[in-house]
Order: sequence, then C-alpha cells, then structure tokens
Amino acid sequence: MNGMREGLLVVDEDLRVIASNRAAHQLFPFANDRLDSRRLTELTRNTQVYSAFLTAIKTHSEQSGLRIETPDRRMFDLRVVPLADVDRSRTRGALGVFFDITRLERLERVRQEFLSNVSHELRTPLTAILAFVETLESGALDDKENSRRFLEIIRKNAARMSRLTEDLLTLARTDRSDAAPSPNCSTSANCSGYVSCRRG
Repeated sequence: MNGMREGLLVVDEDLRVIASNRAAHQLFPFANDRLDSRRLTELTRNTQVYSAFLTAIKTHSEQSGLRIETPDRRMFDLRVVPLADVDRSRTRGALGVFFDITRLERLERVRQEFLSNVSHELRTPLTAILAFVETLESGALDDKENSRRFLEIIRKNAARMSRLTEDLLTLARTDRSDAAPSPNCSTSANCSGYVSCRRG
C-alpha cells in the first residue's frame, strides 16, 4: 500500500482508522503522522470526508465524485466503498481512496482563463474589421487615400486574428497529444502558461 500514489484509508464501523498508507498520512498534517486507531473526527474537520465514510457504511453503497480540499490547498477526488462480510449481511467498515487532482484542477483554471482571454482578444480585431468594411461599403472606396489606409488596418487585424487562431490550434494539439508548444504561440503568456501547466 505504501507504494501507491493515492491516499488509502480503511476505517471500521465506528469510523476508527484500522489501516492507512504513507500517502494518506500527507493528507492529515495535524495528525502528527499517527492515523491508525484514531477516529476520523480526530484527523480532519472536513465534514465531507466524515460524511462520505459514514454514508458508505450506513447505506452499504459506494460514495464517489467528492472533491476534497486539504489545508495546503491540494485537491482530491474521494471514493469510498463499504467493506462487508463475505455474505454481505453486515458492513464492517469502509475503504477510501484519495486521488490527487490538484494538477488537473490547476490546468482547468488556466484553460478557462486562456479561453476567456482569447475570446476577448478575438472580439477586438473582429470589431475593427467589421467597422472598416462598413465604412468602405458606405462610399469610402472612392477615397483612394483613406481606403488604402483602411485596408491596411483590416489586414493588420486579420493577421492578429490569424495568430490567435494558431494559438487555439496549438492548445488543441497539446490537449490531444501533449505536444510541445509551437514557437508561434503568441497569445502570450496565456498560451505558454497553459502549455507549461499541461506538460507539468
């Protein structure tokens, strides 16, 4: 059990720890590295942890999809399964596994920030392009001096949109295959930050 990356905690029907691994000890820093024979209420004030084990024992059903945040701000997905007699006539305790999803949560936050920033960045050049196209359609095409300037502005904004699109494609490729970021990934710190987070 000590070779597992996931935290493993086994409790009896009184919610007293009867087995644990090294990773589980890191989840309860206030326990002074002593988990066995202690009640869950002594190890944590997180009511979700206590409720998950209690519910698994009382209802004889698996509890999953629970997000747990530790005092040091790490995130875990907790799954608890009841431990019953061979004939399943009585639940004797429960086994909980804590999956560390801190990196995944951080990745998702960076992804959301990146997509939000890209959406804003795309809106600006697109608005400029539409505005100048409407100006040209309204008669500015006959003004050679200004029409040339307007077309140059449209070209620059179109190039900016092209770079942003490349950033989105880089993001998609990274998600699919953990590919290294393209050197053209220019949305800046957002794109490179996301890729760095993705690659750990």
